Amino acid sequence: MSAQNVTPAPETSKCAADASHSSSSPADEWPSRGVKVYRSLLSIPRTPRFAFGGTIAQFPFPLVGMGMLIGVQHAYGSYGLAGALSAVVALTSAVAGPIIGRLVDNHGQRRVSIPIITIWVLADIAVMVALALRAPIWVLFALSPLLGLYAPFGSMLRARWAVALRGRPQGLNSALSLTSTLEECMWVIGNPLAAFLATSISPLVSLGLAAVLMSVGMWIMLADSTYEPAPQYATRHRSIARQVSRILHRHGDVQDSLVTSPTTDEGDLPTENPQPQPAARQGLWSVAFASMLIIQLAYGAFLSITTLSVVAFSGEQGHQELSGVITACFSAASMIAALTYGAIDWKGELWKRFYIGLIALAVGCSMLVFVHSMWGAAIVMFIAGLAQAPTVVNVNQMIVRMVPSYRFTEGMALCGTMWVVGQSASSLIGGHLIDAFGAIGGFLTTVGCALAALICAFATFLPIKRAVSGETPANYF
Repeated sequence: MSAQNVTPAPETSKCAADASHSSSSPADEWPSRGVKVYRSLLSIPRTPRFAFGGTIAQFPFPLVGMGMLIGVQHAYGSYGLAGALSAVVALTSAVAGPIIGRLVDNHGQRRVSIPIITIWVLADIAVMVALALRAPIWVLFALSPLLGLYAPFGSMLRARWAVALRGRPQGLNSALSLTSTLEECMWVIGNPLAAFLATSISPLVSLGLAAVLMSVGMWIMLADSTYEPAPQYATRHRSIARQVSRILHRHGDVQDSLVTSPTTDEGDLPTENPQPQPAARQGLWSVAFASMLIIQLAYGAFLSITTLSVVAFSGEQGHQELSGVITACFSAASMIAALTYGAIDWKGELWKRFYIGLIALAVGCSMLVFVHSMWGAAIVMFIAGLAQAPTVVNVNQMIVRMVPSYRFTEGMALCGTMWVVGQSASSLIGGHLIDAFGAIGGFLTTVGCALAALICAFATFLPIKRAVSGETPANYF
């Protein structure tokens, strides 16, 4: 590519150069299955940095979740209060998530994320102090909303994969599976680690480690902007400037040499992340996307109450310190399934795989109502976990097909919003039912939420099938 023909922004040029390098081979050379798929993904320059950095930055989720749950229960003696505080965090995230996602899309990942994470770390430290001093309950309710303000690292690293794989859409399934594998590995390690720290040492240690890992992960991922998507705000203004320049040129007011636009040579990529022109832009909302949001609401509900119920069940069995191990069985199975799922070149329809996975996951979690021992809970959680990561990967791919690329982070944030709304509702209701009836109250809530997820999924079957049938939209790559 001739450098004198374009004048991109420095960060965009850097991103394009590495992306061009990663996509220079013909598409048919991309491995279709096996471990080679993951080796190819991580051999793309600089992808390990955002892949692992984004995962480390998500470690605080199990640490804070388990730390607050056990810390509040120990300090105030109520699962209901712990569920209520979790609901406050989740509802704050639900309201702020789409706003933060849109800010990220418009202004860039680093510019938005760094100040938000700074606020989050300070709030986490304040919660530690409040629990240590057994502060009045209103103090916890005042601080909890700040823990719901965090950067959407999961969405951001998936958006970076979209940039890194531009020109190689066949690698998307494997990239999303790799991401889910790393995230499930985080839960496999995080849940038992959080339970151990919170029960054997102190819940404050779990919360403190969360602040450290959030800061480290943020630095690893955001310090490198190679595959950071171009801020939509800046791209929009560059597009307007080019259009004005062309108009002036047509009227003879500028010379040909001043009219520049992204061009490509054979095998090269544009110097700017491709963005749809304003006239051709599609909207975010559709029947299928709205349907997926409703499904995410119920999906998040039954997964959240499952975790809370397992903690209560472990306490009833006299082994609360093993609650993290039981939930880690779920994550371990999900991690194994993610590795296997991403290594297979699937030929069947995406919507079929989504429905099969959702049914298996809902039925598996509902089986907890029949368990009477820690071993039984571990086995059921492991079996149910085999459907978790494939279902998440399928959901991510479906969102890629449903929303325009320039609003991807916002779309993913909306899905996360509905997820946490479901979590907050189920935690609040399930927490009180556990206080009243024990773990069985939580397990019955899991059955109800799982049934609601399946009803929502099948009630909106036709629009979802139409939206995700066919190939991945080319404007993502």
